[in-house]
Amino acid sequence: MCRSMCVFVVLGYFSAVAWGASKPHVISFGKSTSVKGCVGPDEAKCLDLKVRALYVDGRAKEFTLNPTHDISRSGCLWSAAPFA
Repeated sequence: MCRSMCVFVVLGYFSAVAWGASKPHVISFGKSTSVKGCVGPDEAKCLDLKVRALYVDGRAKEFTLNPTHDISRSGCLWSAAPFA
């Protein structure tokens, strides 16, 4: 009884570790869209902004305002606007 319980606990631990393995994420940008953004205390001045959607694993997570900048071989940098 004790031996079978120990085997069950060990198998449960290893299955939990296997399910917890991380997977790589796919990051891509959507096409740019022009939007108007009003600035100032009374929002009198409107600017045209180029906005691109940031997709992570096929789902839109944030919107970016500036073009991407290549900073290394393994990544990129972007300026993000909060997803509303």
